[in-house]
Amino acid sequence: MATTTLITAEEFEQMPGSEHRELIRGVLSNVSPPGVRHGWIQIKLGGLLFSFVAAHGLGEVYGEIGILIEENPDTVMAPDLAFVRKANLPAEGMETSYLRHAPDLVVEILSPSDRTSQSLEKVMAYLSAGVESVWVVDSQRQHVMIWQSERAILDLEPGDTLDGGDVLPGFALPISDLFPE
Repeated sequence: MATTTLITAEEFEQMPGSEHRELIRGVLSNVSPPGVRHGWIQIKLGGLLFSFVAAHGLGEVYGEIGILIEENPDTVMAPDLAFVRKANLPAEGMETSYLRHAPDLVVEILSPSDRTSQSLEKVMAYLSAGVESVWVVDSQRQHVMIWQSERAILDLEPGDTLDGGDVLPGFALPISDLFPE
């Protein structure tokens, strides 16, 4: 039986080419680079979130940062977008390494190659780490699922409005505005 050598978050950070990988319980996991539609949605939603958060002084919005969500063995995941409330930002300022605590909101944009089981595992890992809300954007179905516990509490479709709930009070975006025509 082959033995797998587990990698730490520190070792992972020093590896070349780690921008298209995640570290899951100490084991490297390859992540395909996102497609054009995915990137378009990421920039659009990220820009809207960034503008809203900055205008209201709510905290910080990040794109594809490494988040250390579990240790021994280490898990470093890179959501498409993350939001951290001002009260939860590190007192010493912006980190240069991975975020070492759960953000308040994580956004995952599904790619055509994403499997439902993998997406669900990511959602559960984020929630277990203390993320308050996870938005899963499905561009093929033009839906957004909002998770705040082990069950999706909302499945939004065109005609509905995505709102920030308790995490981003006042943020609102018609679902139909999120997807390219």
